Amino acid sequence: LTNEEAANGTDTSSSDLKASKVSLTLDAEASEQVSGSATFEWSGGDDDRVDVAEAIIVIKPTGTGLEFTLGKHAIPFGAFNSSFMTDSQGVVLGDTLEHAVTAAYTTGIATLQASIYNGAVQETGEDDDHIDGIAARLDLDLNDDLSVGASLISSIADSDTLSGSDGVNGGTIQDSVAGLSANVSYTFAKFQLDAEYITAIDEFQAGEMAFDGGNAYQPQVFTFEAKYDLGGDAYVAGRIETGDDGGEVIAENTYGLIYTTPFLDYLTFQAEYQRTEFETNKEEDQLKLRIKFNF
Repeated sequence: LTNEEAANGTDTSSSDLKASKVSLTLDAEASEQVSGSATFEWSGGDDDRVDVAEAIIVIKPTGTGLEFTLGKHAIPFGAFNSSFMTDSQGVVLGDTLEHAVTAAYTTGIATLQASIYNGAVQETGEDDDHIDGIAARLDLDLNDDLSVGASLISSIADSDTLSGSDGVNGGTIQDSVAGLSANVSYTFAKFQLDAEYITAIDEFQAGEMAFDGGNAYQPQVFTFEAKYDLGGDAYVAGRIETGDDGGEVIAENTYGLIYTTPFLDYLTFQAEYQRTEFETNKEEDQLKLRIKFNF
């Protein structure tokens, strides 16, 4: 159930029943050192297309702490820890799925990841199309209750949203703008707290983003979620987000609540309410009820 108020004050509402998503993952383990997986997703689009969401080969040399991931996968930029059905605005801004090579090294409390890939967005006047995208992430598990992380991407315009039709206007930008993220997770008693900040580290040129209205925008998002464990895999959680320079693509304010509980065998019921406010004065209220089947 969705109710939307446009910037001009016009109200529209809609409701629907649908199979929102079907996901199938196939795993194959050739040995302790080599494995592979592929994830196929149908998201209820009008064309009924099934997409390959992920297809990877994973190599883990024994006793080295190293892991190599080759193929189509999310590169290590942003943590996006969430208990909600609906993607956070951090995901909208920073989630980046690429054909990449990612190396990870874990030692003690630290995990370091680095990726190389050929980004979707090129600089204006750049004729060559090369593997020139870089992303890196450091995660620290300080103790059983506290973890922190930070990541960097050479061009945040390569994210799925900013590289798409809602983002880069014309497919090129004058100069690449890097992106930065930082996150912290803390658990105590039955609570889990997650906070993350994601930002472009500089402004894009005016008019480079389809949503910038001819202004020089520096998109950024802060996300905070609090989750309370009700026991037996049931929980309730709240979300607050603030954003800047997002037009009608990345929200200025988001408020959400979700309740999740298992029932019957393999089934989970979820009820989620989210209010989204954009800097253009567009507002949206959305209520989702979902039954999820895991097997």
